[in-house]
Amino acid sequence: MADDRQALERFESHVDRTGEHHLWLGSRNPQRGTGKLQVDGKQVTAHRRAWELKHGPLAANEVVNPCPDEPLCVRVEHLSMSARARRRPPQQRTRTTRIQVQVNGNRAHRRVRGAKEDVEFVRGLLREQLRRAVPQDQDATRWTLEDLIGHYLAYLEEQGREQRTIYRYESSARNWVFPIIGTKSARRVTPDDIDRCFARMRRAGQSSGSMNQVKALLSGAFKWGRRTGKVMHHPLLDFQMPKSSYVPRERLPPEADDIALILHTAFEHTPEVAPILVLAATTGARLGELVALRRSDLDLARSSLWVWAAADVDGSLKDPKRAQHRREVPLDGETLGLLCGLLEEIEERCTSVGARTAEDPFLFPSEPDGSKPMLPDRVSKRLRVLKEYLGVEDKRPETISLENEALHLRRSGSVDRTGRRGPKPRDGAAMSYSDVGRSLNRTAEWAQQACEAALRREQATGLGLNFNLSFNGFRKFTSSELLDAGFNISVVAQRQGHSPEVLAKHYSKARMSARREAAEHLGNVVHSARHANSGRS
Repeated sequence: MADDRQALERFESHVDRTGEHHLWLGSRNPQRGTGKLQVDGKQVTAHRRAWELKHGPLAANEVVNPCPDEPLCVRVEHLSMSARARRRPPQQRTRTTRIQVQVNGNRAHRRVRGAKEDVEFVRGLLREQLRRAVPQDQDATRWTLEDLIGHYLAYLEEQGREQRTIYRYESSARNWVFPIIGTKSARRVTPDDIDRCFARMRRAGQSSGSMNQVKALLSGAFKWGRRTGKVMHHPLLDFQMPKSSYVPRERLPPEADDIALILHTAFEHTPEVAPILVLAATTGARLGELVALRRSDLDLARSSLWVWAAADVDGSLKDPKRAQHRREVPLDGETLGLLCGLLEEIEERCTSVGARTAEDPFLFPSEPDGSKPMLPDRVSKRLRVLKEYLGVEDKRPETISLENEALHLRRSGSVDRTGRRGPKPRDGAAMSYSDVGRSLNRTAEWAQQACEAALRREQATGLGLNFNLSFNGFRKFTSSELLDAGFNISVVAQRQGHSPEVLAKHYSKARMSARREAAEHLGNVVHSARHANSGRS
C-alpha cells in the first residue's frame, strides 16, 4: 500500500489538473506528443500509467488510447481501451509514412505504419486536433507576450491576488522580459527565447529569488493562456533555470550604536519617517504592519499595540496571512509617549485648518486628517535617501558611477550658451539639470535626483558603516538584540509574529559584537589553559 501511494504521489506531482484536460507536465514523446515516464525500469506512456493507477495492471495485449483532443491529457474519463492486433507476418508488413499537417500556421508531425487508409485516418485526426487547438478568440492569435502577461496580471487582480505581488510581477516583466521578447507573438515563444531572458539576468548578476520570480510569472501566464485557449503550448515545461551568479554582500544587523546613529540622522534629514523607524526598532514589526496602525490599535491601559492588518502597496488594508501575525506587542513608556504625540499632532493640524479628524486616524497618515495611511513605497523611498546620508546604500556600481558623472557635469561641465536665453544655472553650477540630463540621455528630474544622491554620498564618505539598513534589518536587529540579552526565543518570535523555527533560521543573526565576545571567550579559555599547563611544567 505504501508503494502504491508513493507511485500515485510521484505521478500526481507531474500533472496539472486545473483545466478540462489533466495535462502531463513531465517528459514527452516528440513524435506522438504523448507523455512518458519510467516505471520499474521500463518506459510507459503517461496515459497508460494513469489508467493502471485507477483500474489496476493491464495485460500486454491491452492498449490505452490517448485523448483524441489533447495527447498530453491523462484524465481517465478521456481515455479509451483497445486490444493490440497480432503482429503481421514479415511478408505482410507495411512501410512507415511520415505525415505533416498544418492548420492556420500550426504544424504537427507523425509517423504512421499501415496502409494508405491508415495514413489518411491519422492525417484527418491530426487536422481535427489542430483545428480544435486554435484559439477561438481571434484577438488572442495576435497577442504578443506583453499582451499575454498583461491579461494574466489582470486575471490575477480579479482573483484577489495581493497588489504587492502584482507590482513585483510587473516590475520583473518590465525589466527582464519585455526588452528581450515582449514584442514577440505569444504563440511563437520558444524555450530558446526563455533561455535568452534568463541568460541576460544571469549576466546582470540577478539573485535566485529574482530569477524564480520571473519563472513563476512566465509559467503562470502560459498555464493560464493554455487553459483559456489563448496559446497552444507551454515553453517552460522542460525548462531548467540556470544557476545565479549573484554573490550577496554580507551585511549584518545594526548594533545598538548603529541604531542610535540611524535614528539621529533620520530625525535630522527624513523626519517624516523617523517615528516609523523608532517603532520598527522597538517592535520588530513589518513595514506594512506599521503604516496600517490606527488609534484604536493603541491600548494605553495595557501599554501595548495590537497588530490586526497590513497595508498593501496601494494603501489598501489586508488581513495577515497567518494567525501568529495577529498579535499584541507591549511597548516601553518612551515609545508609547512618541505615538501619543503623533496623535496630538494630527489633532492640532486639523484644528489649525478647521477640519475634523478622522474617526479612527492612522498613526502614520498621508492625509492631514489621518484618514489614509502613508504608502509603504513612500517610506521605502525616504529610507533610500537615509541610506545615502549614512553611506550604506545598496545601489549597483554602474548606477553610482552614472550619478557621480552627473554631479561632475553639474559642477565642471561645459555647454555652449550661444543664442540661449535666460540666466546661467544658480549656485554657480556649470550646467543646468536639463543640460546634464541631455548629456546623459536622461530627464532633468533624474539629473537633479542623481546629483543630490551623489552629493549625499560624498558627505557620508569616511563613516565606514556596513549594516543592513532596511525594515528586514530592523527585524533582525530586534531579534538578535533580544536573543543576545537572554530572552526566551518564544517571546521574541511572538513579538515579531513568527514561529520559533522561522525566527531561528532567518532572523537571528550573529552580530559583530557577539562574534567578538565569542572570540574573547574562546581566547581566554585556550590561553588560560595553556599558561596553567606551562606553569605546572
